[in-house]
Amino acid sequence: MCAFVAASSIAAASCNPQDQFDEGLDAVLTTQEQVNSFTQRKEMNSLTIKGEDITDISALSVATVGSLVIEGTSIVELENDSFTTITKLLEIKNNPELVSISKLGTKFCTGDIRISGNPKLNSIKALLNLKKMSGKIDIVGNESLGEDNASAGREYGFNVLKELISNAIIPVANITLSNNHPGAATDPSTIGQVGAEGGILSYTIKSLDDIAALKGRVVNDLTVEGSQINDDAWAALGAAIDTVRGNVVVDGVVITTTENLFEKVVCKGSITLKNIETYMEGSGSRFFNTNAFKGYTRIYGDLVLQNIPYLIHWGAGTCFSQIARVDGNLIIDNCGMQQLAFASLQEVGGNFEMRNCNHELYTGWLWNLATKLTTVGGSLILESNHHENTLGGFENISHIGGDVLIKDLGSDDEGIGRVTMDGDGVYPGWSLVQNWINRGFVKGTVSCYYNETDPVEFDVPEALPQEITITSQADIDAIVTPEGGKAVASVLNVKGASVNDDVWSKIKDKVGVVLDDLIVEDCTFTMCSNFFADVEVRGNITLRNINPGSGNTAFLNTDNIPAHCPGNLTIEGTKIHGWAGAGLNAITEIDGDLTFKNCSCANNAAFAICEKVGGNVTISGISGFYGSDQGPWNFDFGFKKIGGNLSYTGNPYVNSLKGFEKISGIGGDVYIDGNGGIRYETSGTDYGFDLVAGWINQGFVKGKVECFYADGTPVTFKTADDGGDDTDAVVILGRDAIIEFAAKTDRASYEKLILDGNNESLSDSEMAQLKQSVAEVTECLTFRNIKGWTMVEMVINDNADWRVTPQKSLKFINCPDLSNCNGLKWMTEVKGDLVIENCPNLVFNWGAGTCLNQISTIAGDFILKGSGTALTGSTCLASLVKVGGNLTIDNCDSSFWDLNGMPLTEIGGNFTYTNNDLVNSFLGFTGLTNIGGNLLVKGNNISDFSQVASWISGGVVKGTVECYDTDGNKVNF
Repeated sequence: MCAFVAASSIAAASCNPQDQFDEGLDAVLTTQEQVNSFTQRKEMNSLTIKGEDITDISALSVATVGSLVIEGTSIVELENDSFTTITKLLEIKNNPELVSISKLGTKFCTGDIRISGNPKLNSIKALLNLKKMSGKIDIVGNESLGEDNASAGREYGFNVLKELISNAIIPVANITLSNNHPGAATDPSTIGQVGAEGGILSYTIKSLDDIAALKGRVVNDLTVEGSQINDDAWAALGAAIDTVRGNVVVDGVVITTTENLFEKVVCKGSITLKNIETYMEGSGSRFFNTNAFKGYTRIYGDLVLQNIPYLIHWGAGTCFSQIARVDGNLIIDNCGMQQLAFASLQEVGGNFEMRNCNHELYTGWLWNLATKLTTVGGSLILESNHHENTLGGFENISHIGGDVLIKDLGSDDEGIGRVTMDGDGVYPGWSLVQNWINRGFVKGTVSCYYNETDPVEFDVPEALPQEITITSQADIDAIVTPEGGKAVASVLNVKGASVNDDVWSKIKDKVGVVLDDLIVEDCTFTMCSNFFADVEVRGNITLRNINPGSGNTAFLNTDNIPAHCPGNLTIEGTKIHGWAGAGLNAITEIDGDLTFKNCSCANNAAFAICEKVGGNVTISGISGFYGSDQGPWNFDFGFKKIGGNLSYTGNPYVNSLKGFEKISGIGGDVYIDGNGGIRYETSGTDYGFDLVAGWINQGFVKGKVECFYADGTPVTFKTADDGGDDTDAVVILGRDAIIEFAAKTDRASYEKLILDGNNESLSDSEMAQLKQSVAEVTECLTFRNIKGWTMVEMVINDNADWRVTPQKSLKFINCPDLSNCNGLKWMTEVKGDLVIENCPNLVFNWGAGTCLNQISTIAGDFILKGSGTALTGSTCLASLVKVGGNLTIDNCDSSFWDLNGMPLTEIGGNFTYTNNDLVNSFLGFTGLTNIGGNLLVKGNNISDFSQVASWISGGVVKGTVECYDTDGNKVNF
């Protein structure tokens, strides 16, 4: 018998080991004898060592191997001095006796390392030998490995991995840990911080001494309680930590405000505030200030508010009013409440409970709510709110996963009243609950009471979801419906030429809800409206091969298709009419895929206000303009965000990318091919492939991009200029990506970093976490398209040990809520560019030593555009002496009159001073001795240009001079 199997030489006549290995470099060793007799080689493609007879492989000597697999052996201590280089895979799996991987010669691994299913394994210290690692490390299902102990040394458990990370051998993102020791880290960035020694701990804070004893700026669960926690202690706690990974409970404290902590600290779990009776005085009114939550859009657990009588709610944009989702339960008990308290709320993952909210605030009583709530994952409980005499705030409910209990709302007192069946004419009553029952929105039981004891009687339909197929009127007549109600279809198939307008219009008489799929195909009706106006479709909609007749005007009217399509929308092989503001042009959002294929369109109006598609967008084979062979040439799509791929193919008359100019995010690939004559350069509204180049440069496309001209030639995209700030930049795009990026704890350095919020909101506390993931940016740090963020100092501040430090260029672009730039007060020079563009609320005039006041030199360009707030006098740029590059001040209005007191003497490049409506002089620039480039002054309120004349005569301006007076006339010098 041959001593082993050589994978590439099974047919060889010889059983000589050397003969076999001369023919192939792949081997499987299944016994200890085979291991011992193995002929040594310097290189092999693959080597598999497999078999319970094998207990020792120390004798093997192979310097370089592509794939090395050690599986199902009886090895206790894995030792071998060879295997210096692994090029594809090192896999150690399912070895039941393996305790330690103590010695491997592996220094270089350009492939992956996988260690799994070794139940006794407790040491992987051999990995410390690695000098270079370019693949991934997956360690999964080793139940004795990795118990966290930060003080046990570098060779212990996963401390080995921490050492590799700290030595830049492998990045955190390339390590996967799961189902190992119960006390092991699953996030490699927290190795050494999970256990009880010096790691990420849970704390109960009752005093300043407890705050002083905190270890690290990241904690697990946090409980804050007791009378020693006043506003000062609260602020001290907010300054001491940055992240709570678990749950926050604040109980019985004597604080008057949630500010100074919740707007600064990222909370990743549940939040409970209870038993807080302290308050602020404001204009003679008492309130407990919850405005620290104004930047929160999501709670990642429960939100519990209990026994807080002065809990205040100031309306839209404040307090809790921006929260759109609570992942867990939302419980409000015995608290001050107000109508707009949860104005943005759309979804509660668990129970929604609101009880005993009977406190009069200076904003009034709680009469009803105004929310956007559509989904409650658990039960809905409303009880003993004695001014809540309608069901306002719950009009949009479409799913309640548990029970409904509504009891003792309103009061029998005159002027208040109870909830009635029909509501008060503005807000709904019990008929709303009846509608939930009829439509199957409530999955549990319904118990409602007019007061504390008198039940509300509802009609309970007997309808059960059923799959329904309709091909004729006879099929409609055969549908079984509950008494006084309509059928609920899980799937509704409507098909066949017999389904004309008359048959189509009668479906709504028998069917009320379609839960999953509506599939309509091969029909002849001409009007959609007599269906969608009365039948609620909660899932996917497919319209396929609908032929409304012949002639130039025989197009399907799609009126009343749901504005928010909750699933996929597919329209194929159908002649579609696009009315402005109706039909396809009334759709605002599609949760799933949009497929629009092989259709004729009456005009170019389709999906004109549809800003978001959650899945893929496929648009292909669209032609026909009122029955002709031409058009539509282009579309007026409203798309801004596409969650999946964009495929725009085979539309022969499309000759531009019009309709895609608003795109700011595509989660998948882009494929554009087989259309008409789309050019590269944009001309007016005929958008070319340079639009796609812009998506690439701005990081809008997460996948690959393939585009082709009409002749099949691939498009070569012109990306950012060499050396430009976007070239080779790390771009973090979108709210979720920034939050995930900020959660890293390695405080890494970057050359060029762009944080692009994709016009989504991030709170100050969420932005503050960037300080734990970014230490410095050596070339250019850019913040753009970020809403919600108000304070620069939450990221950049005067704490050199705990801030994101921009070494050269710094840019703030399109951050509409940014108001406080006092985090820059420590800067005395900018070694690159300083760009502040379209940040209309940013304030600069706080006086000496604040904001931009300490900056004396800007080495590169200084660009200030679109400032709408105070930018006046010596309190703005009181120290600025030199701008090395261009100086541009454009479109700054509001209170910006001049820069009187600015000591500026030198501009190295061009000076552009344009479109500043209130600027009426050159104050702040009278000391200039050099303008190295051109001077352009236009669109201001300046009438006296004697200063410019003086610059010209004195040789200050080295380039051209172009100035215009208040009437737009060119000034002659």
